[in-house]
Amino acid sequence: MPPSRLSVTVLTSIVKDLNAGVTVKTVCRRYHVSPQTVYRWRKKLSAQGTSSLERLHHLESENRKLKRKVAELSLDYNTLRIALITQAKTEC
Repeated sequence: MPPSRLSVTVLTSIVKDLNAGVTVKTVCRRYHVSPQTVYRWRKKLSAQGTSSLERLHHLESENRKLKRKVAELSLDYNTLRIALITQAKTEC
């Protein structure tokens, strides 16, 4: 699933608007999302605290960054290995 295009603070403000009495239809028009998405966010935020949601978002972004670094290091390793094999003309 792709990451949300809206920040955690916007998601919490959407849920606060819903709790304040703004209709789901109005929120959907304002943020250009489907009603199902709004209900899912409301369920997710009511089950979790906002601090745990922010922590989860931070951990997910850190995980994406680390995966990119591992991929880059893997490519570097393969490139150096191929260069070493070519230079030495033997298998490493």
